[in-house]
Amino acid sequence: MSRAGESDAHHVWDFMHSTGMIRDAEDTKTRHEYKEIAAEKGLSTSSERSSITPLTNQKTIDKYKGILKEFRHFSRVNGFGNNLRTLPGEAASAFLSHKAEDVGRQRLQDICSCITKAGAFGGNANFAPAVEAFRKDEMPPKAETVSRAFDNPQEVISNIKSDGAKLAAEIQLRTGLRADNALSFKINASGDTVSFVSKGGIRHEAFPMPQDLIDRSRAFADPGGNVSIMPYRSYEYQVKNAATASGERLTDGKVINSHGFRHCFARDMYNGLIKSGVSKAEAKAEVSEALFHHRQEITDLYIR
Repeated sequence: MSRAGESDAHHVWDFMHSTGMIRDAEDTKTRHEYKEIAAEKGLSTSSERSSITPLTNQKTIDKYKGILKEFRHFSRVNGFGNNLRTLPGEAASAFLSHKAEDVGRQRLQDICSCITKAGAFGGNANFAPAVEAFRKDEMPPKAETVSRAFDNPQEVISNIKSDGAKLAAEIQLRTGLRADNALSFKINASGDTVSFVSKGGIRHEAFPMPQDLIDRSRAFADPGGNVSIMPYRSYEYQVKNAATASGERLTDGKVINSHGFRHCFARDMYNGLIKSGVSKAEAKAEVSEALFHHRQEITDLYIR
């Protein structure tokens, strides 16, 4: 129940916890396990899966808490009410239209996702149709995007200062792994595969990393084969400095970060498959699988 005079912060915090929008401390399920639960329920889209998957990342929790505080305040002062469980769809529509005047497309996407999730967990069926209508009729079009791959990844690697950072960069470039997995993994007893846990809590027990990279990684391994090359921030700092020295920048002037190696891997793999005679659809599917992406449309961002 929403009480008169209750602060936005208190109401939102109580709402997020009482509805299960924030994962309970006793809940140990991973995002991958929630995906499997969603599949069993016949929920296939990312939006549908999100409707049953509680928040676990503190940054996302804080971001959504801020959005809902602002949404509740806006709804109250504009006469829609102050209870997130019962607010009408008109409140969501008005709030989204209001925010569209001041923020960019990505922020609007975050707001849409937050309100949709709040509606799903709070049992408010008014929000989803309002958000869907806004996405269809009022969401600003996507800005033209460019490849985030390095033009010359080998030159970037040559400009990296430390051997550890060079190794991690080569692992990313040749395997497509995310930076955290390229920096920390376990060399299996067989000596020709590695294991790690990727994004979403998915465990990979026998990833076939090239042998020369495994051999070089032993210099950073403990007796049990656990490799820890260096902290992520230190690695990112060295890659950005090397990218700057190599003149690698996006059209908006930003320096490409370590994810550029993952983009290079995807682009080169896709182009190689196409040249070998594989269809575009099949090539895209193979690249998507190699990147551990569940949605192939995300792969479009990598192979452009």
